[in-house]
Amino acid sequence: MTYTGSFLPEQVDESLIIDTNAAGDAFAGGFLSKFVRKQPLSQCMHAGHWAASQIIQTRGCKIPDDIVYEEM
Repeated sequence: MTYTGSFLPEQVDESLIIDTNAAGDAFAGGFLSKFVRKQPLSQCMHAGHWAASQIIQTRGCKIPDDIVYEEM
């Protein structure tokens, strides 16, 4: 993979942020879920940012049952 720029995270309205615990772990999990499948860096970053943006909207590190990943 070649790094060619920066990647902005998904913006989450501040009023929706409940708990930032596990945000880094969620990012790593999302990123790696694409990385191990040899997806482009942009897709890896999107998956990581998406996962982190979801987990900060929940209490603790419980993944909501109804969560559905939104592809780029």
